[in-house]
Amino acid sequence: MKQFKKNPWFTIVLIVACFYLFLAIHCYFTKEEKQITVKKTFNSPGKYGHLLITTTDNEIYKISNNVFLGILNSSEIFGNIKHNSTYNVTVCGFKKLNHLGIYPQILKISQV
Repeated sequence: MKQFKKNPWFTIVLIVACFYLFLAIHCYFTKEEKQITVKKTFNSPGKYGHLLITTTDNEIYKISNNVFLGILNSSEIFGNIKHNSTYNVTVCGFKKLNHLGIYPQILKISQV
């Protein structure tokens, strides 16, 4: 307990580590593989815009860089996606929080 009072950086590092641990556990338990057909691709507006795709099933998925997950080429992935094409994808994330701007993230994608 003394460690928290003497060094506030220890507390900050501990909070960040817990956050990343939560993300890893969350991604592990929500990961799924599915087949999608891309209907449309677009950039969401705003300062922190995301690369988004919509499917023929009216689902929205996010493609973004994530150092923690080892995804550093989201722009290349997004640029190679073709409309009306079918892909096998691995996704993780919350499925029912679209109204908050939180979408499942595509981890892997390959054309069928």
